[in-house]
Order: sequence, then C-alpha cells, then structure tokens
Amino acid sequence: MEAGFYSNPIVFLKRNLERVLNHTTGRLSAEVMDRIEAAGIGIVWDDVSELLEFPRAELGSRNVILQETFLSYLWCCCYVVIALSEMQYKKVTKAKDDELWVRLNDVRGFKKAMLTLDWARSLKRKHRRWLKKCASPTGRGKYIAGTNNLFEAAGLYVAFHEIGHLIYHAGRADLLAALGKPYAERNEEERKLIYDAEAEADQFAFDCLRVSTDQEDVRFLKYLGAVVAQFSSFFLLDVPDVRGFSHPDMDTRLRAVIRQVELKEEYHQIHFKAHCSAGLQLFMALTGIPLVPDDPNEADFAQWEDLEEYIFRKIAEIKERAKQYYGQ
Repeated sequence: MEAGFYSNPIVFLKRNLERVLNHTTGRLSAEVMDRIEAAGIGIVWDDVSELLEFPRAELGSRNVILQETFLSYLWCCCYVVIALSEMQYKKVTKAKDDELWVRLNDVRGFKKAMLTLDWARSLKRKHRRWLKKCASPTGRGKYIAGTNNLFEAAGLYVAFHEIGHLIYHAGRADLLAALGKPYAERNEEERKLIYDAEAEADQFAFDCLRVSTDQEDVRFLKYLGAVVAQFSSFFLLDVPDVRGFSHPDMDTRLRAVIRQVELKEEYHQIHFKAHCSAGLQLFMALTGIPLVPDDPNEADFAQWEDLEEYIFRKIAEIKERAKQYYGQ
C-alpha cells in the first residue's frame, strides 16, 4: 500500500450502512431479533487487511467481518450495474426497429464505468488507492446517489447472509469439522452440509430484506441489492466457470434470488429486469462468453426475460463442459 495518510472514500458510507442495518434489523420479527440478540453477534469493520476478501462469519467469535477493501469493490459493482443498465435502457428505447443489438462503448460515461470496475477487480491482486479518474462515493455524477443507495442494500444482503450463518450454524460441530477440511478431502455428505448452509444463509438474507419493508420502491432497491451482491462474485471471475464446488453454483444462487422477486409496479419490474440483464451481459463480456447468437433468429428477444433465459442457458452450457473436462 502507498505510504502516507489515506482515507478510503467508502468510509463516507460506513455510518449509513450501520444505520440501515440497525433500522432493518428492527423491522424483523420478534423471533428473529431475539435470535440475533441471543447469538451475541458483532459487526467488525476491517480497515487493515488490504487484498480483497469477501465477508465472513467467524463461528467462534460470532463476529461478522466486513472488509473495507471488499466494500469498496462492492460499491464499484453497484456503480457499474446502475450505469450500464441506464445506458442500455436509453439506447434500446432509441434503437431502430431492425437493430437487434446495441453497443455502449460510444456512450458518454461508459469508459469511466469500466475503468471503475477494472480498478475494483484489480484489488484481488494488489491494494491500490482509489483512482481519481474512477467514480467514487464522494464524487459527482448522475449515478453516484443511486449507487450509494444501492450499496446500502447490497451491504445489507451480505451482512445478513453472514448473520444467518451465526444464527443457524454457530456451534455446529459437524459443519465446523467439514469446513476445516480441504475441499478434496470432504466426503459427499460434508459437501452437502456446507452447500445447504450457504443456501440457508442466502435465504435468510433475502427474507430479511423482503419482510423489512412494505414500500415497493424500497423493496425494489433491496431486491436489486441482493442481485448485485450475487453479481460481485461473478465479476471477479476471469473465466466463465461459475461452479461453486462446496457452495451452490453462482448461477444457481443468482437465479434463486431472481425467482423470488415479486414487484407489483410494471416500472419496477422492467427496471429490475434491465439491471439483471446488464449485469449478466457484463459478466459475459468480462469472461469472453460469445453473446450474439450465430443464428439471427435466436436474437429476437421480445422481453427481458427472453434475453435472461438465453444468457443463463449459455452459462449452463459452459458450466457443463467444464464439469466434463475436469471430470466433476
């Protein structure tokens, strides 16, 4: 890390994230709040570790560790999804009738969005200060306020996922024993144990976001935060293999979130799908998955759902080929 005093811009949102976490927890059922209180859970902000690490639940200390570097990365994921979704939506609505695909590389702000994500992805290899040319929580621009709000929702999801582990899995000797073994040494039962624990924590996090508000616009934002939290795993990949091994596969976890989303307003439905589409297409671009079909007839997507289903099918095909290649 570079010498000298440095204040990460993400610190600007720390208090907001703490506030919204406390507020959301207070909207949960009495039973869930009692279980959280009984578990003695602490939230620890790690501002020392430098290379990007995903949040984790320490089953021994009962602390949830939220790393500053990861939260910086998560913010950038929120920014790029919002920016690309808005660019895509506007360009699609202005596209000609015979124009099946639109490109965003000539849209104002596209290069800045990709530079921001590139910097964030580099944090898995080397710690660097937030680049001045990148978007940031304290910067200016039409996507910043929306990104800061989405970041809070995504941060909620990852925090509640880890809280779910501490509520349901702390003290589980069988799970701790399985986690203590290298993946190759775990038997099928131990792998399923870990798999089920991750799926249970995902469901707990989604349920916390769902039941904590009755307002559709707030629920839309929280659902989108859950999706971007899942995308944060996708965007770190350099290859299109989304297998999770002991965890549920990345595409399985993402689809589990998307399938549970219920929004009444058509406006929210359209924009939710647009954001999901933008995130999936970005993942394909980052990992070199061909997006445009060889057969033009396959590219006539009447609805966002059609494009989404096509992309998930492409991901499933690549995942299956990887399983056959590696014999897993």
